[in-house]
Amino acid sequence: MFGDLEIGLVDIGAVIVGIGIIANGIYATATGKLQFEQLAFRIIGGLMIVAGPSAIRALLG
Repeated sequence: MFGDLEIGLVDIGAVIVGIGIIANGIYATATGKLQFEQLAFRIIGGLMIVAGPSAIRALLG
């Protein structure tokens, strides 16, 4: 059960982060300003979404 929950949450999180990165790219193209801080936070958030369930599985055994 935990494996299914993990896969589902990672899939949903990856889609949300992907949409955020695409939106950041569209905004940067429209305004001519790329905001590296927002992009970095979205990428770090994506890494946490992917690595978080693995860390929980390691902690809970």
